[in-house]
Amino acid sequence: MRVLSSSFFVLAALSSVARGALNVYAFGSDFSIGAYSSSPAFNITHVTTTFTPGAAPSTQDGELYLWPGLMSIKDEFLYANVQQSSPSACSGSASQWCLTAQYVGAGGLISGSYSALTGSEPVTLDFSLNPDSTWTTSASISGKVVSTLQRTISRVSIFGIANECFSSGCSAASAAQTYTDTTITLSSATPSFGASATSGLGTTFTTPTTSDAGQTWTIAQITVPQAGTQFNA
Repeated sequence: MRVLSSSFFVLAALSSVARGALNVYAFGSDFSIGAYSSSPAFNITHVTTTFTPGAAPSTQDGELYLWPGLMSIKDEFLYANVQQSSPSACSGSASQWCLTAQYVGAGGLISGSYSALTGSEPVTLDFSLNPDSTWTTSASISGKVVSTLQRTISRVSIFGIANECFSSGCSAASAAQTYTDTTITLSSATPSFGASATSGLGTTFTTPTTSDAGQTWTIAQITVPQAGTQFNA
């Protein structure tokens, strides 16, 4: 079962409603790890990863989205949205990405600040469950937080990555995306968690490893193929 693909179709539909349109999106390569269940045996409590999106197209015919993030048991999402559209959603040039922390769920689509991003700039993403049960999503470039968002959502059980083309077609990115040193912390040791990792349409990943009997997991690298070259409606 490719958990994230079906789950991110829900995300795309919800975010499409927020953008005022339906049935004009498609998905490309993806990755997920975790359990799509109403009562998982564990909760995800913290995720960090370093994301390098690769060069954006010099022009954009549609709206191209790169989505790393978390999904709750009630189909709520916290994620970093790296997008390119025309006109640009931020103050960057036409060939840059726009980066923002976002939430989508019953409360609609909520965004943090937008920041321009070049394809070679690594972004440090941090998803943290706070003591008051809220989640903080932050995105940093060169040690500076450029977008942050705080929301309360249900139990989180999946970390995943997907690409979306919104509108009638997308200009393809010219490079693959990489995620390095992805670390996922669980509420309790779950030795089987690593085996739940799955991917589609050319995404590759190193074997998840743990040094504490299954509570903290590390994935050295996830590589997602050039975005915009293959999408499933």
